[in-house]
Amino acid sequence: MRRRLERLVRRSARQAIIVDASAEQLPFADRSVDTVVSTLVLCTVEHPDRALAEIARVLRPGGQLLFIEHVRAESPVLAWWQDRLLGPWRRFACGCRCNRATVQLMRACGFEVEASKGAWPAMPPIVRPLRSGRAQLRGLDHG
Repeated sequence: MRRRLERLVRRSARQAIIVDASAEQLPFADRSVDTVVSTLVLCTVEHPDRALAEIARVLRPGGQLLFIEHVRAESPVLAWWQDRLLGPWRRFACGCRCNRATVQLMRACGFEVEASKGAWPAMPPIVRPLRSGRAQLRGLDHG
């Protein structure tokens, strides 16, 4: 994905800097970012609560988190399979934990979340459930 992003930046008329960093330790000043885009990140990081705290730290008041994430299935049977196959899937998919209740975690970390249900039909059933949307910190002032 990084190579794709680099190509897009080179072709774009806009200035952009690509920064490599851990989601749990972002190299940006407090309240310095308008928008964070997270694509299949929170299912993969070791400590999603820390990543969300970092996102909250760097977002300006009124800033937003745009996301698409694998999530725990609503179907008890599929959720059971997500749990059962978690180990092999994590090894295959570079650490992805497709059974996380990511939207609920966002809310528990202080975000108001607007999310749409989706599915990734070409993928195995355990990773098909997706949520995409927008999250903002509760209240006008955060910090």
